[in-house]
Amino acid sequence: MAPNERIRAAIHEKLTALIGSEEAAALMGMLPPERWTELATKRDLEALRVATKADIDDLHVATKADIEGLRGEMKADIEGLRGDVKADIEGLRGDVKTELDRHSAFIAQCTDLKLESVEARLRGEISGVRSEMLDLRGALVEQVAETRITLTEQLRDTCLKLVATLVPSMLVGVGLAFSAAKFS
Repeated sequence: MAPNERIRAAIHEKLTALIGSEEAAALMGMLPPERWTELATKRDLEALRVATKADIDDLHVATKADIEGLRGEMKADIEGLRGDVKADIEGLRGDVKTELDRHSAFIAQCTDLKLESVEARLRGEISGVRSEMLDLRGALVEQVAETRITLTEQLRDTCLKLVATLVPSMLVGVGLAFSAAKFS
């Protein structure tokens, strides 16, 4: 046991014998646990308060400086990231433009192929229509020729019938004219 504790234990035993156990415990509870020189005074507390305030003020200044330093570093980092992101966006813009140009060329090529295909089909259709028109022209020429022949034959037959009808009448008329001239 430490010397202070032995002395406190001895005082407690004597007080218990003199005033009783409860009263001795209460009285011993009022004594400081250490020597009186170890207890803090108001002056000690004030000095501690002033030192603590100075430490807090120093920490405030240091923290503020650290925050300002971090703010500067973060600003520089953000500017660097902004530049990196801008460069990445420009790179992506170039990549997208390249892809769009490639796809546009492919679409143009496909469109040209489709146009060529449509053009070839149209040429085939036009050729078919021309062929049909030539066939129709030939058929029309044949029909016109046949109609001409038919009309010519009908005209000849009509003329022959007309002549056959008119000639006897004319002969009768000529005969009458001769007969009248003979009797005159």
